Order: sequence, then C-alpha cells, then structure tokens
Amino acid sequence: MNIELEIKLAIHDSAIPLLKKHPLLQKTIKPSEQRKLISTYFDTPDKQLRKLGFALRIRQDDDTFVQTLKGRAELQAGITARKEWEWPLKDFALDFTVIPLPALQKLFTKSKFLIDFGPQFITDFMRTTWDVQLSDNDNTLIEIALDQGLISAGTRSAPIQEVEFELKNGNPEVLKAVANLFQVELGLISEDRSKAARGFALI
Repeated sequence: MNIELEIKLAIHDSAIPLLKKHPLLQKTIKPSEQRKLISTYFDTPDKQLRKLGFALRIRQDDDTFVQTLKGRAELQAGITARKEWEWPLKDFALDFTVIPLPALQKLFTKSKFLIDFGPQFITDFMRTTWDVQLSDNDNTLIEIALDQGLISAGTRSAPIQEVEFELKNGNPEVLKAVANLFQVELGLISEDRSKAARGFALI
C-alpha cells in the first residue's frame, strides 16, 4: 500500500500545445512516454463498494493487466491524497484474495454481492508522461501526465482531458508550486474529481 499524492487540472485544447512545449518539460530526466490505458471499474449497481469509500479497477496497458484498489480521496493543503494498492494480474480477471482489508474480504465472500458485482464503466485514454526533477540538489520527482480520452458508462460518455501532477518522491510543497506554475501560465482549471468519481456520476 502506498499513499498517492496528486493535483489534477483540466486543460483546454488550446493549452495542450503550450503544455508540450513548456520549458520545464524540455528539461525532463528522460524522454516523454505515451501509452494507451484502458481501465474497467467494478462495483454493484447500487455502488456498495463506493459507499465504503473504495474503487476497484483493472487497468490494461498493452498486454499487461494491473488490479488497483483506491481508498477515499482526502484533500490535504491543496493536494489530493488517497491510499492505493496494486497487484499485477496474469489476465483480465479480478483476484479478491490479494486484498488485505478484512471488511472487503468479508464483502467479497457474500454470494448476493458477487451476483450483482461487475463492470460499471470504462476509461479509455492516451497518457503522455514527463518525469520532472527541478534540480540535482532537490530529490523531488514529479510525474506530469496528460490524459486524453473518454469515460464510457453504457450509452453515456464524458471526455477526459486533464493533467495530473503526481509526487513520486520528495517535497509536497514543490508539487504544489509546479502545479500552480502550469495552472497560472496555461490557464488550467482545478479538477478535484477522480476518473472514478466522474464515471460513477455518469451512471
């Protein structure tokens, strides 16, 4: 389990070229990477898992599958913090046995819950990432990710067009400063809702 610390900002079409050409992204510690990510989120129609403060998904990245459990988001001094657990999977099939939380383990043994439990919505987007380290004297490492795609729930859909600033190592204050720099210079808009929250809102 780790604590995910991030700041999410919505971005307009006109700001995307400016983001990609930003001077800070020209000094990354490795070239930018682009991946197609498809995530399927699971719950019951009455959102029993979400009501407990959790989101469970399988993310496909090429031929790799990862199961992720995320806890309830908390806003801490402008940064979204949430508990996160991840497990590699051999294929597209949930593994309840690896989940370490007794309350959820008990829930996953109930036949009524399992009958109703299934896919609720899908996120399908391209992610472009840059790893930013401001100086050799500061060990703060920030992943900046541009996500562009769709959230789909049945016949309903919503666009994904956002920038995530995630602290991989170091000082949270530097994370806030970097996100604020891009927000001010590019006119980005705060987006406190996770993709999971937006997906459940579509249902």
